[in-house]
Amino acid sequence: MYDYIIYFLVTLFFSTFFALGGVGSAIALVTIFPMLGFDAKKTAYIVSFIIPFSSFGAFITYLQFVQMDWTLLDIVTIAVLLGGYIGGKIMHFKLSQVQIKKTNVQSN
Repeated sequence: MYDYIIYFLVTLFFSTFFALGGVGSAIALVTIFPMLGFDAKKTAYIVSFIIPFSSFGAFITYLQFVQMDWTLLDIVTIAVLLGGYIGGKIMHFKLSQVQIKKTNVQSN
């Protein structure tokens, strides 16, 4: 139970801090969770769950300030859904936990 409280507090802190800059906290969390001993694949799943919610919140905020190009949004949405699906399948079936940890560390 103590671990979940730590993960909650870390996620809350980084989500709040990164939202101040208008970006998501996923890049920080995908690095910090494994450093705290959390499984790399589980970290990837959790971060992929966090991203839509923080992104949707930011999107709603941005809609108050800008005129949206809905056609561009449709095209990008399709690309993101396909890319996320394909990347998730590759990660799940083709990469080991060690490879995922290496990728996460090298991307920062």
